[in-house]
Amino acid sequence: MSIAVLNTDSTRSPISEGRLAALVDIQGAALRDEGTPGRANRLALLRMLDTQLVRHTSELLKAIQSDFVSRSLIETWLYDLRPVCRMLRQVCRRLRAAVGVGRVLGAAAASRIDDGHSIGVTGFVPAWHFPVAQSLVPVVNAIASGHRMAMALPHQTP
Repeated sequence: MSIAVLNTDSTRSPISEGRLAALVDIQGAALRDEGTPGRANRLALLRMLDTQLVRHTSELLKAIQSDFVSRSLIETWLYDLRPVCRMLRQVCRRLRAAVGVGRVLGAAAASRIDDGHSIGVTGFVPAWHFPVAQSLVPVVNAIASGHRMAMALPHQTP
């Protein structure tokens, strides 16, 4: 499995390309061993992420404020945290609806509905400008679709 990692200043990570590749390989082995998680498991993981994000909002805002002194807390909340919270809730609604379809149709019929089966593992280095949104949006999408991933934060992210 090969990984393309951009080597520009905005995406360079303190983690080496080899270490990121090793993390992706570990996730790949877990995917092969455990398979793709079911919709209910993915929904539970997304709800847990939403709960933690809401619980730690003030801490995240303070940490981001210390990094971006000139950015207001409201701007950070509007453009960094709020989009992730809204996306999480939207994805959870869609997964709940899909779980409901499975209950109504029964297991045999529901298995014929495309579940977006996992096609693998990805590794990525998010940009640092909006650290929560640019880190968690891909995580939410990966969890919702049953994928696995490895993330390495860029060197600018404390």
